[in-house]
Amino acid sequence: MKYHVTPDFTEKLGAVRPASLQRLAALVKVIESTDAEHVLEKLSAFGVRSMENDIYVVTAGSARIFFTFGSDNNTKYLLLLDVLEYEPVAVATSVTGRRSPITDTSLNPNINTRLNPYVNSRLNPYVNSRINPYVNSSLNPHVNSLLNPFVNSNLNPFVNSKLNPFVNSQVNPMVNSSINPRVNKYYQGPYLYDLGLKEAGFIVKASDNVILIFDDRNERVGLGVKNAIDGYTLFDAQNNWIGHLVPDEQGGYLRYDKDNQWIGIVV
Repeated sequence: MKYHVTPDFTEKLGAVRPASLQRLAALVKVIESTDAEHVLEKLSAFGVRSMENDIYVVTAGSARIFFTFGSDNNTKYLLLLDVLEYEPVAVATSVTGRRSPITDTSLNPNINTRLNPYVNSRLNPYVNSRINPYVNSSLNPHVNSLLNPFVNSNLNPFVNSKLNPFVNSQVNPMVNSSINPRVNKYYQGPYLYDLGLKEAGFIVKASDNVILIFDDRNERVGLGVKNAIDGYTLFDAQNNWIGHLVPDEQGGYLRYDKDNQWIGIVV
């Protein structure tokens, strides 16, 4: 059977572990050597599962492979949509009482498919125009100046000292130990994770409409401005637009870059 891959799939292969790549290669061989009528039966050896919207998932080592089917000139093909490498419960958390996708499978998009935009189209900006900044102009800071720190000085940490950790010690984890996860084991975050569930930073609420994003060295690497869908429009430390957070319907967020590519979660 013929198969195709999406650009997302190709880009993420570099992050897949060697053992998972070997398993993926075996999966591809099965696809190539099997006709369309029997391919799902053959892939059952990989634990294939059917999901919503004609999406399927198989296991390849510590990775999950998402695929669907399409046709071209009446010839059916398999389309590899996405590959997610995940950390087994090895990324420990020392934070007491914290909601974590490592320990709570309901927060893990590799297990809870309601959090996976390739399965749940409501969370996918390519499908749901309401959450797409290039379609819904109220979410686009190049159109909606109220979201743009370069235009709206109330959102600019270089102008509004309340948002600047170097001026306002209350939002500086290097000074305020209560918001420093390395010091305060009870700090609840939220925390950022990549698609492998590796921790990628944490969030400090600076105001009702602005969050500050810090890395594991407690350095501010960005900010988020609350938008019309109760998500956040994201900017880097120089106020450049870099992406957005979409509410995941469970109290967290899915994280997208500026091109609407899914790059992580926030819990």
